[in-house]
Amino acid sequence: MSTKQMNVKRISSKNRKDPLIDLDALDRIGRAATKNARVKAFNHGSPVTIAQRGDVYRLYPDGRKERIKSTEQKSFPRIEDDLCQVSG
Repeated sequence: MSTKQMNVKRISSKNRKDPLIDLDALDRIGRAATKNARVKAFNHGSPVTIAQRGDVYRLYPDGRKERIKSTEQKSFPRIEDDLCQVSG
């Protein structure tokens, strides 16, 4: 079994930005990690779960896409209804 290694560009510590502020770098790292995890899961025959347009889906290695849950809320309670209850 061979393992594929990703080459990571080295950046000197004095040129680095704070990783919690450098959103572009975090975005790139997150996308690469997500893609790598999905590929590994599919290679092992495991499905992955994603959220897309308000719904939760399970993606299978054979290409099937199963909607698990709709996160769309029909009505959201008003905060006034929770905070301003009249006790009687």
